[in-house]
Amino acid sequence: MNLKKVLIFLLISSNLMAISIRSIEFKKSGENYLYEVDVPNIKSDDIKYQNSFNKEIENLKNKTIQDVLKITKENEEFNIQSQLVMKYEDYKSEIGITSIILETYEYTGGAHGMTNLKVFNLNSKSGEDIKIEKIMKLEGLKYLQEQIQKEIQENLIGPLEERIYFPDAKVDIRNANIYFDGEFVVIIFNLYDIAPYSSGMPTFKYSLESVKQYLIAIENS
Repeated sequence: MNLKKVLIFLLISSNLMAISIRSIEFKKSGENYLYEVDVPNIKSDDIKYQNSFNKEIENLKNKTIQDVLKITKENEEFNIQSQLVMKYEDYKSEIGITSIILETYEYTGGAHGMTNLKVFNLNSKSGEDIKIEKIMKLEGLKYLQEQIQKEIQENLIGPLEERIYFPDAKVDIRNANIYFDGEFVVIIFNLYDIAPYSSGMPTFKYSLESVKQYLIAIENS
């Protein structure tokens, strides 16, 4: 896609952001568990995609709660206060994508809890959940992987106290969470993927301008 087509595509897409998002929130606690839930529910121009996304979120929420309660019951003898926190953030982008990042924190015992992310990149008009390979060409994903690996290597040869990655960290972008925020593409890696727990979830941010030749036009019909 040449620059002119990219710019036209971005302009059209940015004016077609039709989906709306509302929160479904509730809290519940018991003798040895506590969970707080805030998950997204969308309304879009396409009822099929709207229902598909909302059902997936509902199923994911229910399964996560059931899993935590199951582990809590199995660990009753240890008198552990299990915790579950589900929350989300949403971002609009210039390429007709609304990204929703669902964050789940679970504590069922041990030194600390675990946080996991799940990213949904939705067509901003229809609400269709679009896989990253349908938004960016494989060459673009490879390019981002190479850029991230360079940043990691630069950090690892810097002062010891500033190093935040595993010494043998090797990037596999297929394991990353990728979303779009305004003029940027953002890549977040899971805990322990390329860095220790103390470093959190490493995040890398690149302008859409730098990867425009790899973007695939999003249909908004």
